[in-house]
Amino acid sequence: MILAVDDAPAGPEPAPRDQDENPARDLGDYGDRETPFTWAAAWLLAGLGFVGIAVLLLIYRFRVLGPERSKASS
Repeated sequence: MILAVDDAPAGPEPAPRDQDENPARDLGDYGDRETPFTWAAAWLLAGLGFVGIAVLLLIYRFRVLGPERSKASS
């Protein structure tokens, strides 16, 4: 069993990201990135959430409150 005792990093120091000669600049996609979660997806999910809440409220209204009101009137 071999234990690493030295805390020094293995290999040379990495080049700065914005250095022109750095080959990882193009390979690592260090440029401007687009937001993967778009505003259109946010509005779509919000709309689906509101529709889901409305459906749940309608189910509650007709399945729970409906029978209670008919029992109270009889």
